[in-house]
Amino acid sequence: MELTEYTIGKEFAIPAGFSSSGIQAKYYKDGFWYKKNRDGYEGLAEQICSDVLSFTNIQDYVPYEACRINGVSGCRSRNFLNPDTETFTSFKTAYRYAYGRELSDRLYTLQNPKDRIKFTIDFIKDYSGLDCTEYLRTLLSFDMLVLNIDRHFHNMGLIKSDDGYRFAPIFDNGAALLSNMGIFHPDETIENNIELAVGKPF
Repeated sequence: MELTEYTIGKEFAIPAGFSSSGIQAKYYKDGFWYKKNRDGYEGLAEQICSDVLSFTNIQDYVPYEACRINGVSGCRSRNFLNPDTETFTSFKTAYRYAYGRELSDRLYTLQNPKDRIKFTIDFIKDYSGLDCTEYLRTLLSFDMLVLNIDRHFHNMGLIKSDDGYRFAPIFDNGAALLSNMGIFHPDETIENNIELAVGKPF
């Protein structure tokens, strides 16, 4: 597969790209995000996941293009926000705004995933007026299909505009498809690697 090469100057670098697995090099230029691979073949996983979504009835997702960025493999995607009229608030940030604490810390005081999911649904309803049941069902079902091990409260979120809130599209699937070479070893069988894939964040 031949990848398009993009040369992005240092002035477009974003200081800290968030991932629950660590800092990832990112750039933002001309309405596109560029993300270098960090742990394996995340860029290719992003493109395959968005290709899979294009064959479903899910309309709200971010298409990714696997590419090379300054000589390093990665991916790029168009900004899903209108920067003039919209802002993104992750579930993590929303809970911090509301309570000054971490949502993940609160959830782990609850004993089972069902209660954690219900707490999240109730919180988002109180915060935004939206019922996130179907949003979570879609995200978690897709993550199960592609074995995404890095769904967290920073890539689940709300978009706010003058019209109110709506849910963010599906994005950030780079840890899917056994792409993290620090966890999933090429010399292991696919079956053994699949056993290591644990769903998050509940």
